[in-house]
Amino acid sequence: MRDNVDIFRKVYRKFSSKKNLLQTTVEAYKFDINEYLKFLKGKNIDILDTDENIFNEYFSNIEKKL
Repeated sequence: MRDNVDIFRKVYRKFSSKKNLLQTTVEAYKFDINEYLKFLKGKNIDILDTDENIFNEYFSNIEKKL
């Protein structure tokens, strides 16, 4: 399994470097991505192996928590 944390860091740095994003927006993205990575880790799924079905399952889990 690839290192999902490294991928997350790259995405976070990309968002952080955007000058037109508020820090609160960047932190919200960070939180959301981190939650998604936890979901993938719990299912033992590599982030690069995700597809529409996995996204749908993740969002379905979020809806159940609301």
